[in-house]
Amino acid sequence: MSPAPAGQTTTPMTADVSREERLLGKITGAFRALGRRIMHWWWNLRFLFFAVFLLLSVVLFWLWVVSLALAVLRTVLHLLAAVLAWFGGKGPHGHHGPGTLAHLRAALRSAWRERMGHYRELARPVARGYVAVRDAFVEFWRWSPGYKVAALVSTFAFVVVPGSYVVPRPHLVQIIDNNVLEHHDAPNGAVRYLIHAVDLNNPGKSREYQNERAVHLGKIDPQGLKNQLVPGRFYRLWVIGLRWYYLPTLFPNIISATEVDQNGTPLDTPSHLIPPTTTGTPQSEPALQ
Repeated sequence: MSPAPAGQTTTPMTADVSREERLLGKITGAFRALGRRIMHWWWNLRFLFFAVFLLLSVVLFWLWVVSLALAVLRTVLHLLAAVLAWFGGKGPHGHHGPGTLAHLRAALRSAWRERMGHYRELARPVARGYVAVRDAFVEFWRWSPGYKVAALVSTFAFVVVPGSYVVPRPHLVQIIDNNVLEHHDAPNGAVRYLIHAVDLNNPGKSREYQNERAVHLGKIDPQGLKNQLVPGRFYRLWVIGLRWYYLPTLFPNIISATEVDQNGTPLDTPSHLIPPTTTGTPQSEPALQ
């Protein structure tokens, strides 16, 4: 098509086509800009997906722990049920009256014959956990440094910290005071009593404990445990929880205590007593060897 002569205006059809082309160019440019923005934020979105993956991994880990605990509990209850059935008088079909020793032996033999089934029930969750941990370690070394840091932080926050309230750990200490009043950070202003001690494995390190119920670990009598602790004596404490100095203030909780000597050897005859007195002043107690 030859160009229009000089001085001749563009026809309306040409103007309309130009406007359509400009509109199409604007739409195309908008989509290209959107595409560039999506690509710009893609790495951030990927990290968000990775964070969700870490959260789901933590949930799967705790579900695995629960499944393993249930498998162990199921095995123990199965054996206990056989013994209780004998005590309850359950015998062979048509038998009346209390069970006999022969019935108990038969029930235990039946449970023993089924041992391979119990082994499989216990081995399956253990094997699944082993394979999952092995694969996780292999994948961990392939991640970028930022992903590795995020994985370590999430593992500490959602596995190690909650696990510290489930798995007790030992502390070898000398009790300094077993009745310290502390209520500064207690919720609703409730009074809280703390136990102060010195760590024998880390000279100069002081420790503070709380003494509260932990029903999930069988501790239901905190006052009975506190009555066993005598200031000045040495103990091996089994504790759960962490010491946290900022709001909220947290203290480890004592689960059990065993009186020992300064080297950590349990005493054959724990005293649990304060040195006797007849004059109102405690008599000096001989030093522990």
